[in-house]
Amino acid sequence: MSNERPTAPRGYTFNGACEYLGGISRMTMYRLLAQGELSSYTVGNRRFFTRESLDGYIDRRLEAAEFSKEIG
Repeated sequence: MSNERPTAPRGYTFNGACEYLGGISRMTMYRLLAQGELSSYTVGNRRFFTRESLDGYIDRRLEAAEFSKEIG
């Protein structure tokens, strides 16, 4: 029996990434992709998003919110 803890997946499907970002719509996810806010990769015809890309987007949004608080 292994003592290793299960790790979170590194790649998220399109729907999984929408859920990871709080349940955003597919349309919002397409918009974020078009704006270059998220990066993805494909395997065959399936698109995946890395946890690092999703976390990076969340971090940028948090920084923007903090900046807005400071000047507002």
